[in-house]
Amino acid sequence: MNQIENIADECGIRPTRVEDADAIAAIHAELFPGPWSAPALIKMTMAPVAVSFVAVRDGAIVGYVIANSVAGETEILSIGVAKAAQRHGIAASLLRALIKTARMRLAGRVFLEVAESNAPARALYRRFGFTLVGRRAAYYSRGDGPREDALVLAIYPTTEGC
Repeated sequence: MNQIENIADECGIRPTRVEDADAIAAIHAELFPGPWSAPALIKMTMAPVAVSFVAVRDGAIVGYVIANSVAGETEILSIGVAKAAQRHGIAASLLRALIKTARMRLAGRVFLEVAESNAPARALYRRFGFTLVGRRAAYYSRGDGPREDALVLAIYPTTEGC
């Protein structure tokens, strides 16, 4: 068993498996426009550069994080928690597992894009020490409304705790 497979905590965080794709796709569809398909998620989460975890509660997947770690950087592609399971620290547990893995892979930076209007996600990232490093104008499509800017946030993990 490798180090990444050992990352688990009291919140039921474990590495993603192929058979998790349908559950992750369902959560992604609940949270975001233009949901990712299960086959696309399998490809993303099983890639050699992928770092991905799911949160399991009472035998059901209630959250996920998907990232790529390459060339000294880890990019969070998506993180989500089913609406019924939000506000219980699951996203924080997923993010903590991801940051631990980024440190193990010697990533000098962990970064992500977040919608400017997503105050709950921005508050979570701020608690972990993410800071604004850029902006992508009109990055997100919001259906019939105007496109929304993405904020590019980053942390520079150390060997110390989160």
